[in-house]
Amino acid sequence: MRALLAGYASRFNRRHDRVGHLFQNRYKSTLCDDETYFLKLVQYIHLNPVPSVVSDVETLARYPWTGHSTLLGFLPRAWQETTAVLDRFAQQPVDARVLYENFVREGIGAASSLDGGGLIRDRTGWHYVRELRRGREQFTSNERILGVPEFVDRTLAEIADAPPGRIAFDDLVERVCDEVGIAPDALAGSGRPPSVSRARRGIAYLWTLQLGRSGRELAVRLGISPSAVYQSARRGLTEARQWRALLNGRQTDPGKLHKL
Repeated sequence: MRALLAGYASRFNRRHDRVGHLFQNRYKSTLCDDETYFLKLVQYIHLNPVPSVVSDVETLARYPWTGHSTLLGFLPRAWQETTAVLDRFAQQPVDARVLYENFVREGIGAASSLDGGGLIRDRTGWHYVRELRRGREQFTSNERILGVPEFVDRTLAEIADAPPGRIAFDDLVERVCDEVGIAPDALAGSGRPPSVSRARRGIAYLWTLQLGRSGRELAVRLGISPSAVYQSARRGLTEARQWRALLNGRQTDPGKLHKL
C-alpha cells in the first residue's frame, strides 16, 4: 500500500505540476474476526461518500470510486472479490444484492457518528472514534482488532511476542542460513536444493510478513522476482513459529525445523 500510494502521488504531482502530500491520512488495516464487526466495516466504508460526495444511496449505487457499485452489479470489476460480502446475505446473487443494499441503507443514520476513524472494538465492547488528533488517527493496539474478547486477547498475546521491527538484512540472512545449515553465498547459486528453498522461505516470511519490509527490495537482494518473494513468504507460514523464535533470538528445535 505504501508503494502504491507513493507511486500514484508522484505521478499525479508530475501530471498536475504540483508538489507535496496528496493523501491526508495514512491507510490503516483492521484485523477482523467477528461477523458483526466485519459487516459494520463494510457498511461504514461504503457509506463514507454520503453525504459529502454523493447525496443518497441511489446515487451511491453508481458512484465509481468505491466497491459498492460493483457489489450491486452496476460497475463490474473482474479484479474485485464480491462473494465474501454477498454470500453473507443470500446464496443467490440477485437476492444477496437486495439484502446488502437494504443493509447499507440502514446504516445511513449511524454513518455521521463514524467520522474520524470508524468502528473500534476492544475488550470492553465496541464504540465509535469521534476525533482526529494532529491530523492522524490515534490508535492503541487493541483498537485495531475487531472480534470477540477471546480473539482480541489471543491477538494481543501474539503481538506481545512479536519480533523487533528492525534487523539488518545481513544479520537476518546469517541467522536463517545458519539455522538450515547452509552458507549465505548458497542463496545466490543456480541450484535449488531443499535447504536453499527453505532458507529463502524463512527469509521472505520474516522480511515481509513479520518485519513489514519491502518485498521488492528483497527480490533485488536475492536476485529473484517480487512475485517469487511473496510466494516464498506464504510458504514460510508453515514454519512460522520456528522462524519467529529464530528472529527473537530463541533456540528452535533443529529436528522439527529441518523436517518441515
